Parts: sequence; C-alpha cells; structure tokens
Amino acid sequence: MTYSIIAESFFYQVINYYGQEIYLLLGIETGTALKIVGISGALSIIYCMIGLYILDRVGRVKPLLVATTGCALALLVNAILSQYYVAGKDLAAGSNENALRAMVAMNFVFSFFFTMIGIITWVYVSSVLWCWNYTPADTLSQQVSSRDLQH
Repeated sequence: MTYSIIAESFFYQVINYYGQEIYLLLGIETGTALKIVGISGALSIIYCMIGLYILDRVGRVKPLLVATTGCALALLVNAILSQYYVAGKDLAAGSNENALRAMVAMNFVFSFFFTMIGIITWVYVSSVLWCWNYTPADTLSQQVSSRDLQH
C-alpha cells in the first residue's frame, strides 16, 4: 500500500500533471505537448485493459516484477538520454531531435508499465482489505445470535 501511495504521488502524476511543461522544456511546441499528454491519457485506458487481461491469466507477482523493472529501465533510459543528448545544450539551437523523440517514447513505455503497477496495487488492496470489513461484521453477528436477542 505504501508503494502505491509513493508511486502515485511522485512518478506517474509528475508526467500527467506536468507533462506539458516537461515537453516544453524539451523544446516541443505547446500544441504538440498537449497532444502527447492527451494521447498518453487515452492509451492508459488501453494499457489498463491489457494489464487486467495479463493479471487475470498470470497472477500478481510476475507482472509486478516485470512492471517495476520496466519502469526502472524506462526512467534509466530517459536519464541517460537527458544526460548525454539534452542536458547543457541550447534546446532551440542544437538538441538531438531523435533523443527528444526517444525520451517521449520512454514516457509512454513508463506509462504502460506503471499502469500495470497501479492495477496490481488496487487489486491487491481490494483482495486483502476485505477482512477489515468482514471480521467486525461477522463477529458482531455471532455475538448477537449467541445472546439470543429478541425484539
């Protein structure tokens, strides 16, 4: 549960909420940046359906490991691209456009893998926390029935 709170608070939300500013810093025009953010949001629905299908067939542990590794690798590739092809350069006058495209693509890859993490954490929480509702209700009903309370 802590992992899902941290992940939702720091990783994916940064790309969703500040995506336009991030893409503007990369030298991408405002209209194109908004299109990228919109396409990413629309693809998240498709990613979710794929993730639910995989989760239903394979289980939770293997997809969680693959998704976490995929997120880490996507962020690593983005960091390397930023370090060697973008950082310290005048973006308007000489940045490597292919590196910028690859960085945007890595955001899409990250989104795909992170959607799987989100699905797993929500499924896990819903399958574990039912006991918090079930246990008090079951205990209370047994106590009431054992005392033979009548109206």
